Amino acid sequence: MGFGRRPTTDFGTVVFHWLTVAAVVWLLVTGLRIASDDPTSRWLALLDPVLQMNQLWLSHLLGGSILTCVSAAYISYMNRGAITRRVQLDRNRIFRLLTAQANWPTVNIVLYWLLYIALSVTIVSGWLLLDGLNLTILHLHFYVSLGVILFVPFHLWVQLRIGGVNQLMRVFRPAPLTKPAPALDLAELVADLLQAQKRERSKPTSGFRAPGRHSKDPDDDN
Repeated sequence: MGFGRRPTTDFGTVVFHWLTVAAVVWLLVTGLRIASDDPTSRWLALLDPVLQMNQLWLSHLLGGSILTCVSAAYISYMNRGAITRRVQLDRNRIFRLLTAQANWPTVNIVLYWLLYIALSVTIVSGWLLLDGLNLTILHLHFYVSLGVILFVPFHLWVQLRIGGVNQLMRVFRPAPLTKPAPALDLAELVADLLQAQKRERSKPTSGFRAPGRHSKDPDDDN
């Protein structure tokens, strides 16, 4: 009895996925420890026994640098590998969302975009804080970082809804990158069809005789 092929993910995506996970976990560990010194966030002091204590700012800065580089490299990888359609919110997907007809893969793409936005805000606000303490930016940085934590259970749940445990295991099964076929351009298709029809009409017709006319047979004169 044969079994269907197990889902895989290309090598590049697997590498970027785990680099991002490692950087985000490190940033959360160091960031929460830094935030626990804030008098308004004393509840975070409960995590002191499990959070890092030494060289916090240097460690946090290193993690932010890694996450920034990984994010930039992944954007370049997606463009070069022509795999941006994986996370593209095209017209059909947006229509399904607006009409409550979205399937789980579409919900998954929306979650990805929420993560991209959250990570972008976290990275930009983090670098802005290096220029000087601004309470508004600090609070934005902190609460959006908590949003990244909330992303994890939703992400796992949606992946399970899409394909069960096999879907989750994709990030442990790297495979070569296969570029998708180019997207169908409807305008080009219509233009090609019109050109074909035009060429068909311009072809000379052979053996055509007008109705009511017949070639003259020499025997008709006899």
